[in-house]
Amino acid sequence: MSHPGAMADIFNKQFLSVFTAEDTTNIPQPANIFGKFDSDRLLNVEFTVEDVKARLAILREDKSPGADDLSPRLLTVEADQ
Repeated sequence: MSHPGAMADIFNKQFLSVFTAEDTTNIPQPANIFGKFDSDRLLNVEFTVEDVKARLAILREDKSPGADDLSPRLLTVEADQ
């Protein structure tokens, strides 16, 4: 197969066959798992600079960016800033 367009068509057909188009017009609401008191909720989350640095130190720089679109390499390089 030498024509780039033909190869692109084959890839396109393959990707279309494995992805699902979902109905986003009727998304159910999640059940409330908390009680009625604020003490039942996780309101205060605390972590130290050392906690963050420890997590950044184990990031694999060869992985793709996450939902925040930040490269793991950028995060590890800038961890000491």
